Amino acid sequence: MPPTQSNGFEELLMMKGIVLPARSFVWIITVFLCFLFMFTLPTFMQQQSPSQISAIYGLNYVKPNDDFPPLPSPKTAVITKSTLTDEHCKKVIELPKFTVANSETNQAFFMETSGKSYLDSRQSCSVESAALKSELISKVLFKSPTLDLSKSDSLCELYYNYDNVEFYTTDLGELLRGTSAEGLEERVARVVEHRTVHYSDIARMAAGYKYGGTYLDLDVIVLRSLKHLKDYIVIENGKPALLMSHSDSPCNIPEKSQRGRKINPGQFHFTAGHQFPWAVLEDVNRTYDAQRNDRGQTGPRISSRVAKKMYHIRELLNTQLTFSEGIKNFSIIPDFTYMAASFSRIKEELWPRRPRSELEWNRLFRCSYAVHYHSNVFNSNKITGDPTKDFFSYLAPNFCPKSFLTLE
Repeated sequence: MPPTQSNGFEELLMMKGIVLPARSFVWIITVFLCFLFMFTLPTFMQQQSPSQISAIYGLNYVKPNDDFPPLPSPKTAVITKSTLTDEHCKKVIELPKFTVANSETNQAFFMETSGKSYLDSRQSCSVESAALKSELISKVLFKSPTLDLSKSDSLCELYYNYDNVEFYTTDLGELLRGTSAEGLEERVARVVEHRTVHYSDIARMAAGYKYGGTYLDLDVIVLRSLKHLKDYIVIENGKPALLMSHSDSPCNIPEKSQRGRKINPGQFHFTAGHQFPWAVLEDVNRTYDAQRNDRGQTGPRISSRVAKKMYHIRELLNTQLTFSEGIKNFSIIPDFTYMAASFSRIKEELWPRRPRSELEWNRLFRCSYAVHYHSNVFNSNKITGDPTKDFFSYLAPNFCPKSFLTLE
């Protein structure tokens, strides 16, 4: 074989007594530059504004607003006594059926699927807070065909005092008509246990697909506007996120910095016709067994499985999920946007053992659009009326004052 030609750079190395081949030297330089990039990128990212970070990622990623003002003090709350009389509240209202004619682009759905004809004070607080803060039209859908105002003073207050709250009746069969789970209501009706939660999980996805809009569980308190949040769902049980170090935007965390076990369809937004709720309903319809006593046949487990399969991902991270042309994207947003405390710490954080100051409450809720507190935890703990001892007594005077005044 003819001798290989050495380049000038390799000859220079040999003249200096360095016997390292030039190719190896180039590899060392390359590795060094890679390490340099890895260690300097976080510092570079921390120096960027949130808008610059979004531009770097090239994604239309939904991040919390970094300009959230402090929450109002319960000391400044103005709670006026009700002017409603028994004549107003001793009524049973025949509810109109919800149809596409009642649908609006800026709507938020709440659902009462147990069959009862009223909302208690806790549930009324959720709707009232949305009426005051979300900048959306609240549509409360009942399985019951009637609304019994005599059962709840807080419901009566909602009905007469908020023009941006509307009440309707609906049934699962009607919601599922024209979806990938049409006819599933017959199997749901045969379930002995978990029927109410299965009904709710399925109905919310059907409403999201057919009508579009925000969905909220009846155990949230809305703190801030939701109108700009589109096509999103919230990560659940996320590992602690790495917050950006610059203090002017503590709520903006890097893309893909929070990993969760599941996504939680207890709060979401989808535009009408979005393929994700269609795919969730399709999966439930394919696998649902009325003979199985399994809460997990609907809800977070199914939504998480469908997201991974549909968007070809292995992990659930705070990011925007993209697929291909014709498939709509949606964002998985950090858990703290709706769950200031992880599920395992709800009691400790929302019912603290020692009195909590306004500064401490504000720090807990500073990055949250709403507080999803889970009704089973709420029902087993006391509402004290002392804003230093529980979150509800701190938030409710400003965010759902009429419901708080009539707390049963």
